[in-house]
Amino acid sequence: KDRSQDAPVVGITSSLRAFTHKAHGSQVNPFNSIISIEEVGDSGYFLPPYHAEDWVAFEAAWVRIVYQLIKENPDIQFSLRPHPLENPRFYETFERFSNLTVNPRGHIAEWLTSLDALCSSFSGSMLDGYFRRIPVVSIRNLIPARILAGIHPSIPGIPHEKHFVAPDTL
Repeated sequence: KDRSQDAPVVGITSSLRAFTHKAHGSQVNPFNSIISIEEVGDSGYFLPPYHAEDWVAFEAAWVRIVYQLIKENPDIQFSLRPHPLENPRFYETFERFSNLTVNPRGHIAEWLTSLDALCSSFSGSMLDGYFRRIPVVSIRNLIPARILAGIHPSIPGIPHEKHFVAPDTL
């Protein structure tokens, strides 16, 4: 690793699907997004009796947690990598922080070599980091249980998730 700076570099990978999906282009219509989530529902967003608002709450919680993590840790350099199906343009709002860069391009293996640790939740990237011997931290315990209860069980039920450290506080 090229350590031209003293701050540790923590990577953050996302796996959001609704509001940041490339299919929306650069303009998200929240009504269309909610209706699409509702129509797709039990094939990946929620199971009845839950609805689209539960998935929206999940994505909102994820964004809030990442925002707080970056804001409250100015001594850490963060490198955020959107999921390949996401439009990275939506992450530009995070670039107001001097301790953050958004890195949507290139192979994940190359990006991982620049990190001291990886932070994520419910993502295959956690395994990528693990097999490259990068410490992996899950943010799953920072997402309120009431929100996790309303999303499709295949998301919080990813088997590898339980093997990573998951702090209860930022």
